[in-house]
Amino acid sequence: MTEELPFISLLKLELIKRNPHEEVMIQKSVLPDPEAVGFKKALGEPKGQRADYSYPLENGGRIHLLDYGDHYRAHRDNVDPDRDPIGHLIYDSPRIALALGAIVGGLLGKSSSKGDKTEGFLCGALIGLLLTSIFLVGSPPLKR
Repeated sequence: MTEELPFISLLKLELIKRNPHEEVMIQKSVLPDPEAVGFKKALGEPKGQRADYSYPLENGGRIHLLDYGDHYRAHRDNVDPDRDPIGHLIYDSPRIALALGAIVGGLLGKSSSKGDKTEGFLCGALIGLLLTSIFLVGSPPLKR
């Protein structure tokens, strides 16, 4: 295993003191190139950022770095989506999970509807949203 760079060690220490998803701001002068210190390009929920970067943590989470042009914002995710995409949806991105549940339900409702396809889509979307909500609420607490 390669030795961790001091910047990553300090950032991890800072983020561990905070709740997951609580952001810290990092000036570009401190971190000109995230990939040079071990971050990899990643996907993220659009929040006005130019790019997203990810750094895996030993506990299965990750550091999520968002590039806003003149600065970065970093937070800790409970689950690294590269290692556990479903767990990431449940514990870090439940809004995305709800949207996906509604879309899948809507498409199933539309395809199985014998009558009005719009009505089938809407009914399916509501059922998908309800089932996803029940699944999210019933998910076991994250143990780390």
